[in-house]
Amino acid sequence: MDNVTRRDAADTNSEHVLIAVPPIEAWIDKHKKEYRLSIAVPGMEQKDLQVSLQGNNLTVSGERKDSQQNRDVYYLQQEFSRRRLHRTIVLPEGVDTERLTAEYNNGVLEIRAPLRESALPRQIEVTNAQKSKGVSAT
Repeated sequence: MDNVTRRDAADTNSEHVLIAVPPIEAWIDKHKKEYRLSIAVPGMEQKDLQVSLQGNNLTVSGERKDSQQNRDVYYLQQEFSRRRLHRTIVLPEGVDTERLTAEYNNGVLEIRAPLRESALPRQIEVTNAQKSKGVSAT
């Protein structure tokens, strides 16, 4: 994951925020005729994640706060206290966004959506131009 850590320089005990852009893997399952997207979100829980859709833009965001933070100690390094993630993916044309589903399992968010019939590959018959126009040779 690409990470950025923010810290208030004036306050060494300020809360750390780890902002992450989670890695993805997207593919078309030809046999099931569906679009598949896997997003790695380790350390997040299902309740921490939000998935939204606007047009063909799918946005996954989330925030996890660690309730175990101890205010009585001075942390030399702290990367688990708070974490945010945000990623927007443009879905390809032909994805049936009305039937999109999202499942979370073992740190991976799985997005699935069937493909519209118009998005599937098809064969185009090649015809003879002279025969199709009814032109006769004299």
